[in-house]
Amino acid sequence: MHSYFFGEIMNKRKCLSCGKEYHFCPRCEASKNTPWMVTFDCVTCKDIFNVVSGYNMGISTLEDVKEVLKKNKIEDVTVYKGTVKDVLMQATKPAPKTEKADIELKEKKDESEIVVKKSLFAKGISK
Repeated sequence: MHSYFFGEIMNKRKCLSCGKEYHFCPRCEASKNTPWMVTFDCVTCKDIFNVVSGYNMGISTLEDVKEVLKKNKIEDVTVYKGTVKDVLMQATKPAPKTEKADIELKEKKDESEIVVKKSLFAKGISK
């Protein structure tokens, strides 16, 4: 009853995670074990979307997001779209240098200065 052209239009989908266009027929026998393909082009996109949604609802953490990225061997998060991409970018950006590390570095520098000054004083070279 439906023509090839009509079937192509009805089965053309766009992945919610990455925006990729793909074809899926929810009425086909081959599709009965992949109901998530109504919304996502692959299981990786489904997993990414689920963990990002969990993060946005306060159920998942950025560590959970990182775990899913690692499990699925995803390195390029720029292929994703919208909020999904925003959360993935947040999860993959390098951690900022902490104030604690700066303080420890300054303390070591100060200790080195003190040691050098003590050494110079002991040799009678101090100012």
